[in-house]
Amino acid sequence: MSAILILVPRWSESDDNDLEAGWAKVHAKIRHDNPNWPVSSRADAEQALNMHRRCDPGECSTRVAASIVVRNNFQYFQDRMR
Repeated sequence: MSAILILVPRWSESDDNDLEAGWAKVHAKIRHDNPNWPVSSRADAEQALNMHRRCDPGECSTRVAASIVVRNNFQYFQDRMR
């Protein structure tokens, strides 16, 4: 049994239902060269790690960044608070 991932963009009022803006947000999350996304919050780090868990760490900086942020119970964010 295989699963199919369907990404549906969520729009905010500021996007005013702009289709291009919605798809740009989806594309930013599935890109393999977006290490800024996982470091923005704990939830984003978990989601990035889940989405990119099967990626080769040598080819996916998004996965590498998410792995660093999530390890040791989000020590990355605790260190940034000091």
